[in-house]
Amino acid sequence: MPYPVDSFLQGRGAQWRGKAGIDPNRRELVMAERMIDAYLSDAHLADLAGQCPMIELSSDVARASDEVRESYQKLLSAMIWLFEVNAGAAGPDSRQKAMAISALCVGGTILARTLPESELASDVRRAAHAMAREFCSPGGAAQAA
Repeated sequence: MPYPVDSFLQGRGAQWRGKAGIDPNRRELVMAERMIDAYLSDAHLADLAGQCPMIELSSDVARASDEVRESYQKLLSAMIWLFEVNAGAAGPDSRQKAMAISALCVGGTILARTLPESELASDVRRAAHAMAREFCSPGGAAQAA
C-alpha cells in the first residue's frame, strides 16, 4: 500500500509551511515556534483533507512494509531537523529536545483528533503546545530533565 509520504515535504507540506510562515532554512527560533503553533492549532486539527501523514497514517504505517516505514521515518526526521536547527536549544541536548517537541506535536494532535470534541481533547492539545514551546525556549524544559 503506497503512501505519498516522500512527496509530502515538497507538495502539501511545503504549502502548509508556507501558509504558516515557516522557512526551515532561516534557522531562527521563530520558525520552530511557528511550526509548533501551526501544528497544534485549531485549523490544523480541523484540516482532515490536508493533514500531515504522521497524524493520518500512524496506525497504518506501523503495520506497513519496511519501505513505507522508512519513508515515514524520513518525514519524522525532517520535522526533528527543523526543530533541532531552529529551536533555541543549541547544545548537546538539542536533538533530544527536537525529538520531544516532535513527539508532543504529533502525539498531541493525534490524541486531540481521536477524542470526541471535549474539554479533555482541548486540554491535551493545549498541554502539548505549552510543553513544546517550553522545550523550544532557550534554557527550557530540558534544564529540569
